[in-house]
Amino acid sequence: MDFKEILKLIEVIDKSTLTKFSFKEGDTKIKIEKNMEETMCTKSVIKNEILEIKDEVERIESDNFEYIKSPLIGTFYNSPSPEEEPYIAVGDEVSKNQVIGIIEVMKVMNEVKCNYDGIVEDILINNNDTVEYGQSLIKIKVL
Repeated sequence: MDFKEILKLIEVIDKSTLTKFSFKEGDTKIKIEKNMEETMCTKSVIKNEILEIKDEVERIESDNFEYIKSPLIGTFYNSPSPEEEPYIAVGDEVSKNQVIGIIEVMKVMNEVKCNYDGIVEDILINNNDTVEYGQSLIKIKVL
């Protein structure tokens, strides 16, 4: 099984309701597990008072934010080498296809590119952090 097939497999499992998956082919073994947590709305009792859930919810206006997500599992680097400046910083203007970081997978460096023209609102990970497939890395305010 090649690397692209593994990525496709991860993507399909991520979108499915499966919580566990195992695969073996020759010497290759793959085991994937994911957490499926359910969120429930209930009434809470605090100091003998019942807090009720309001029927009206304030509408929050979209600030037009998007997230750059990790295309791979690996180690994130914010610059081409430890001696060089980071690719981006909070407040920087970025353009589509601009390199914003590198993810190292099995000693192979993979560029992570921006999908939007915008301004870096927040950097959600640190240099040398291990990242997961689909994990949000950068918050961008789209222009």
